[in-house]
Amino acid sequence: MKQRLFIGIDLPPSVKLALDQYADRLIKNLNQFKKEPQDKFHITLKFLGSTEVRPEEILGVLNNKLKDQVSFAVTFTKAGIFVNTSTLLMVDVKNNEELLRTYHKINNESETLGFPRDRRAYHPHVTLARSNKILVSIPKLDEIVGYKPILVSHITLFESKLTQTGSTYTKVGEVRLGGNSINCN
Repeated sequence: MKQRLFIGIDLPPSVKLALDQYADRLIKNLNQFKKEPQDKFHITLKFLGSTEVRPEEILGVLNNKLKDQVSFAVTFTKAGIFVNTSTLLMVDVKNNEELLRTYHKINNESETLGFPRDRRAYHPHVTLARSNKILVSIPKLDEIVGYKPILVSHITLFESKLTQTGSTYTKVGEVRLGGNSINCN
């Protein structure tokens, strides 16, 4: 049975709440955006798509590849938009050496499982809201202020299910950075 999967960094509940409140302030005057539920807030590392590869196999490969990867901190920088077939309102995550190292390890290793490598530049972010409209300009967004760096100690494998009201995310399993721990739901 195929599952729609992606690998990401789950955020602590307190950070999700703070980002949810920040999103409320940002979209107060932007009624064309629909806010994402805070339980969906995460940083994507690799979108795998619809696959028959078993989650246990993916988690095993991740555990082996990340066994020497140290925990690291991520920091939010500012709000921004991304325009493609729709418009995303997001909070950028500052690239740092360990985040990029983790991304590249996952991107390269997922190729051994049959997933194509991402060819575009990695742009870490958290999606706060979406608009089905293509918006070329919105009012100036204010900077993120007061968020402390977040310690990343594990990577999460998520399942994304598409419904008529949008997508839902479920944690399938986690791999602790530094290895020795696979938690599969």
